[in-house]
Amino acid sequence: MSTAPDLPDLLHRALSTPPAARCCVGLSGGLDSSVLLHALATLIRPRQPGFELRAMHAHHGLSAQADAWAEHCARLCENLQVPLRVERVRVDPASGDGPEAAARHARRRAFARHLAADEALVLAHHLSDQAETFLMRLARHSGAEGLSAMRPLAPLEHSQAVVWRPLLAIPRELLSRYAERVGLQWIDDPANVDPRHPRNRLRHEALPVLRSIFPDFETAAGVSAALLQGDDALLTRAAGQALASVQGVDPSTLLRERLMRLDRPMQARVVRLWTQTLGLQPPGKQALDRVLDWVAEGGEPGLQCWPGVRVQRYRDLLHAEADAALALPESPIAWDGRMPLTWGLGQLRLEGPPSAARNWSVRQRLGGERIVLPGRQFATPLKNVLQHLGIPPWERDRLPLLLDASGTLLAAGDLVLGAGIQRELADTGHRLVWIRDDECRPPPQSR
Repeated sequence: MSTAPDLPDLLHRALSTPPAARCCVGLSGGLDSSVLLHALATLIRPRQPGFELRAMHAHHGLSAQADAWAEHCARLCENLQVPLRVERVRVDPASGDGPEAAARHARRRAFARHLAADEALVLAHHLSDQAETFLMRLARHSGAEGLSAMRPLAPLEHSQAVVWRPLLAIPRELLSRYAERVGLQWIDDPANVDPRHPRNRLRHEALPVLRSIFPDFETAAGVSAALLQGDDALLTRAAGQALASVQGVDPSTLLRERLMRLDRPMQARVVRLWTQTLGLQPPGKQALDRVLDWVAEGGEPGLQCWPGVRVQRYRDLLHAEADAALALPESPIAWDGRMPLTWGLGQLRLEGPPSAARNWSVRQRLGGERIVLPGRQFATPLKNVLQHLGIPPWERDRLPLLLDASGTLLAAGDLVLGAGIQRELADTGHRLVWIRDDECRPPPQSR
């Protein structure tokens, strides 16, 4: 069908149901995001009372033209009467993700910082982008989740806002025609043709060949991705039910014996979903295969890691946590109990009515500590108490040990209370609370 007269109607249909009354366009100044902003400002905003539109431009500083690009975005927004925020972001070239991924992560962090919970981040990914993503994931051995490619609506990482991609069914060619029709000017980033980036080679070398063989290849890839999104949603629901059946009392743990009753594909789904719900980076295929083989072997307690995550086994329980080195003080530090004490990634608190300052100190375990438990006359080795409670060895070493002025051990976090401090807390109406590392993680992202 011929196109130019119908382009505004096509874009209006794609954009007419925003997921929020407030939308923020991720504006690079390129063709795609410029068309998206223009269409929202001229086709949607006038017809939807109460619809609020703004834009954000991430200034990476990676190009000599970065300032000029920010100025271009400012002029475009001024012409469309759309508020613009230019956010300077720092891209870490040594992150190991590559420059494109590092810049994308930096942008997403900036968006997450500045978007409200009732706002949608609108991105201009289109059908050609979706086909490229499908092929990139295919080359990385992805399953249904990865081959689902980009979703029209998804959560924004580390934020309560959502990401909306309304153009995923629209070819870039139609966006170009719209821009020419309304007289838009845009930025052409030289990085988009740099052959060192695999996505650029796909865009400029592979996709033209595929189109010459299969003229509707991009549409077919988009349809396949959408079908796989439905399949992935069903599998994820099933994995959620399986995860609930194998989790320990502590949701950051899995019961190994129950996990082994699942078939291997469901084990893989459960482990990936488990790490995601804990706010951790899920494993890739190789790491996942290694972990599942290790779980199947059983045997002695052990450790498996992938970037940013460590999984440990203790007493038939699997524990997952962020793989971050915690620097704990080597010497005791004074604590009066009136303000929370930061310890590693957690906090030690004395909750209850206002009270006088205590003459306490806090230190890490050194080994050989003993504590007098309630109802006993003689001290018991702390190690024995923690073993009896089933506390894994690596968690024992992170516990803040509370001592009085004479150096007598009063408590280990809030897990073990000595007789003396238990009486004191009962008399004063206070509670000793240890907010542990896993409770200080970012909230999990729903899918």
